[in-house]
Amino acid sequence: MESFVYDRRARIFGLVLVPILFVPVIWVIATLPDMGPNPPSDLVFLLAALVIALIVISLYMIVAMGVRVSIDSRAGTVSRTYKFLGWTFRRTGHRLSQFDRVSLHRVRGTYRATLLGRESEVVVGYSSNQGYTRRVAEDIARFSGLKMVDRL
Repeated sequence: MESFVYDRRARIFGLVLVPILFVPVIWVIATLPDMGPNPPSDLVFLLAALVIALIVISLYMIVAMGVRVSIDSRAGTVSRTYKFLGWTFRRTGHRLSQFDRVSLHRVRGTYRATLLGRESEVVVGYSSNQGYTRRVAEDIARFSGLKMVDRL
């Protein structure tokens, strides 16, 4: 079983927010020709630093929103995979036997479903939509055979 950690609405919001971050930069770059043939070097340096920072933040948001959790009940493993354009950035794996329950709880206005054990915790669902997070928690509990603890 494989599922996204974040719901569809959060992933779409993250992808829409990325281009919006570039609007002020594009506006300033568009005004550079009005400053004459030699714009101030400190402004050019500031713009370059801002563009690099926005690119790094955008890539991080895209990768963070694309986190997937996979459970292989036959092999007894749980893995979190960070992907970008089909390329796997990072994969973390745990034994399913390390966990004793699936917990559904509220954290700062959002709902989170986690696999909980004595030594580790893996977030398997995170959303502002309680229904989505509950479905993820129930599916994970049913598929993994662990009991679900509802703390809502």
